[in-house]
Amino acid sequence: MDITTVLVSAVVGAVTSAITAYFTSKLKVSEEREKWSRDLSQKYAEALQTNPAVAANLAKQFAIALLIANEPQPSKEGRQKIFVLPNSRLVVGRGPESDIVVIDARVSRRHAAFSTDGAHIFIESMGSRESIFVNGDFALGRVLLHNGDTVSMGETSFEVLMLS
Repeated sequence: MDITTVLVSAVVGAVTSAITAYFTSKLKVSEEREKWSRDLSQKYAEALQTNPAVAANLAKQFAIALLIANEPQPSKEGRQKIFVLPNSRLVVGRGPESDIVVIDARVSRRHAAFSTDGAHIFIESMGSRESIFVNGDFALGRVLLHNGDTVSMGETSFEVLMLS
């Protein structure tokens, strides 16, 4: 074997090792991100049941979006501000079982749901007879929302602010 063959073999081996290490680390980061997201969702659900103050703090720290509600009858505290976590689902409606309760006669007890994946937020109807609109356009099915979008249902609207 001459020196050129040895050098080429060494370079090919080093490049192959580097590529393998790169893809292995990317896979581990992806797996860790999924585990972290599942753990956050579980801790948030537990905190909602046992300590709402801790749940609110988690939501503020890890939210991917903020919803600002404009209701026909706002509460004494003013407009609702709802932090939306990754991989979550928040039901909007008049019913006390809803995650976001609104006082609006034109909104059903379980009217719509905001849902998220790791980085995006969506709105979808829960089968209400009343419609949902995004920026004034009729929303059909599950609709991807963007920063600054306005979601309207009944006389209530939500401004979407993306945080990440």
